Amino acid sequence: MKEAFFIACIFAIAFSTVVLAKDLCPPPNLIQPCKCTSGYPPVTYECSNLTSQETMEKVFKKSLDYQVNALDIVNSIFMCVPVSPLNSKQVSILAINHCTMASLFESALAESNSLETVVVENSTFQRGIDWGLLQNVNLKMLQFRETDVKRIGESFRRMKPTLEQIEFKKTRTVSIHDQAFSRLDQLSSLVIVYNSLKTIKRSMFPSSLYFLDLTANKLTDLPDDIFTDMPVLHHVYLEKNQLQHFSSAVWEHLYDTGLQQVTLSDNPIICDCSVKWYTQKKRSVRVTGNCDTPENLHGWKLIQLSPGDFDYCRK
Repeated sequence: MKEAFFIACIFAIAFSTVVLAKDLCPPPNLIQPCKCTSGYPPVTYECSNLTSQETMEKVFKKSLDYQVNALDIVNSIFMCVPVSPLNSKQVSILAINHCTMASLFESALAESNSLETVVVENSTFQRGIDWGLLQNVNLKMLQFRETDVKRIGESFRRMKPTLEQIEFKKTRTVSIHDQAFSRLDQLSSLVIVYNSLKTIKRSMFPSSLYFLDLTANKLTDLPDDIFTDMPVLHHVYLEKNQLQHFSSAVWEHLYDTGLQQVTLSDNPIICDCSVKWYTQKKRSVRVTGNCDTPENLHGWKLIQLSPGDFDYCRK
């Protein structure tokens, strides 16, 4: 469910175009070694086994006035994606898969660039990711999977606030700048999963989040204010971390904001008096998770707990 929510349909995100009867692909010989895999919007070029950026530049030059909406680069080793073809063809979707490159782009993209979606999977960037190359672009979706992004640093703050969906999955991410996403006031979905985050702060996130997924990190605690001023937050996924507490300071106020789901499965939750508040709330929020300790409650689902389980607690 959450995967479908985030990805939706990548190649439809920028288009609501009515399918045309005319095939918009150029003659195959014009764009070799690339091929046009979709002759209808979004018109998609797939380029594989590239060894130089000059090859890509020639492909775009020879394709004349034929439009290109999406560029998919796979199984290639070259320096970087040339900027001029992206500008001239108004490419709005860029996908890079199983590639080895020095850098993502040769220089920063111009403000006039049409790029809205960047998807990178199973790729290596020898100089790392320079977010400054994307700072002028009105991106809506940014997705990195199984590609090293060890730190989401201060330069990410310069990204334009048009981003709506961000995903970092298995990117070996260990840290996030204190205000990395704070300016992204249109960001509704943030997914940073199967990484090594140990701490998060409220200052990192905007108030616009609807969906937050931090599954499979190394979080041990949540600041009391982590979800304050998030009026549209509906789904929070924190399973497979090292969280021990389910406290009222963090969670109780969200019951009045429309929160629908909290997932805490596979965390060593201590079901002591700090959890009693939850047993007294209406079950309007779907909470999944299990008690790890004390021994008499080990394995109990949080939803199974009742006020009577905490009669020993001081009122």
